[in-house]
Amino acid sequence: MAENIAYAILGRIGKYLVDPIVLRLGYLFCFNNNIENLKDQVQKLETMRDGVQVQVDAARRNVEIVGNDVEEWMTSVDNIREVADRIILEKTEIQKGCLNLKSRYALSRKATKRTQVAVELRQDGKFEKVSCSALPMGIESLSSRSFKEFESRVSTMNEIIETLKNDQVSMIGICGVNSTKTRWKIRESIMLCTSNGDRISILEEF
Repeated sequence: MAENIAYAILGRIGKYLVDPIVLRLGYLFCFNNNIENLKDQVQKLETMRDGVQVQVDAARRNVEIVGNDVEEWMTSVDNIREVADRIILEKTEIQKGCLNLKSRYALSRKATKRTQVAVELRQDGKFEKVSCSALPMGIESLSSRSFKEFESRVSTMNEIIETLKNDQVSMIGICGVNSTKTRWKIRESIMLCTSNGDRISILEEF
């Protein structure tokens, strides 16, 4: 039984030692295949990017907002394509000269890693939608700034009405209002909202 355990342990150790060696040898002996795999994955990725670009262009024509994740993905695809082009060019240069195992190993390893990145980008590029509708012009100001201004005006009018309820108040001034129509509205509001409006004098300053 001890012998079986020893074989099992040695088998596992051997696997951990052999796998990295096989991987490194693969960089050398599968030099052409590794670069062709990269080229194939990048071509598929470019086809996917072209489809996403069509959707993005349509969204922008409709004045929609393109997602940041979509734009970042497209940039990543452009980057991996540039890297792949350089690797293919380096492969051509390496094959022109004498056999250089170190250069072939390094380039094959680089191609393998970039191939994995391309595969992951293809998975990430399956967007359900690339954009969302933009808010109509002016919605933000209507929902925030204008509403706050409205609240401020209501609060001011309430303060005026509370002040006019005091029997000792007999005069109120209106300053800085240039519109005649607006001044009349203020006068009417004061008269309607206070029980003692008939005895209040309104002084207007422009």
